[in-house]
Amino acid sequence: METMEVEERLIPLTLRDVTYACRILTPRRRYGTEPLVLIGGALQDMYSWPRLERRLTAHTTLMLMDLPGTGNADDPAASAGIDVLVEAALHAIDHLGADRVNILGASYGTPIAYRLAQSHPDRVARLLLAGAAPPARAAADRGGPPGPRTGGDDRLPTCRRSRPPRLRTQRRRPPRQRRHPARGRPGPGRRPAHGARVDAGLPERRAPLRDLP
Repeated sequence: METMEVEERLIPLTLRDVTYACRILTPRRRYGTEPLVLIGGALQDMYSWPRLERRLTAHTTLMLMDLPGTGNADDPAASAGIDVLVEAALHAIDHLGADRVNILGASYGTPIAYRLAQSHPDRVARLLLAGAAPPARAAADRGGPPGPRTGGDDRLPTCRRSRPPRLRTQRRRPPRQRRHPARGRPGPGRRPAHGARVDAGLPERRAPLRDLP
């Protein structure tokens, strides 16, 4: 299998006194499609996609980033909303030197990618959301990150999983002991029933014959 030669650049970034970074993987062989920007989840960083890197860099330039609050990046302010993360993502995309990009949002990155495409449609050629939940769109439309229910009109719908029906296993009853129809004793190879006489079915003992006078 031919190994694709890729040039890797690690770019440190700063926005609103918050430090974060991005990685740009550029294949030696140029293609016509727009670069792909991957925005991962909250528990992922820009090194969490090695298998996707090998496959995607065979077709286009790939950008991965540690947005504020993820990976080794600084935490954003407590009052920062999703628009701050969108601004940080656009600041990183500017280093690609491309007018339009393809965006892949995964898990927690789906509302960020959706909000970016919604607010800057001229910068997004294609949008793909992976692992998106119904609250993602509601959070992006509201302009804030998804979070737990807090009451009032800002409550986010939750996804409830219905438990699958449990399969009931039927207990097998022990086999009944079959008795001989005529003598009433257990069949061959079976133990006698509890309390049954072991000599059941044997011929009765007769008194010895006496000599006639």
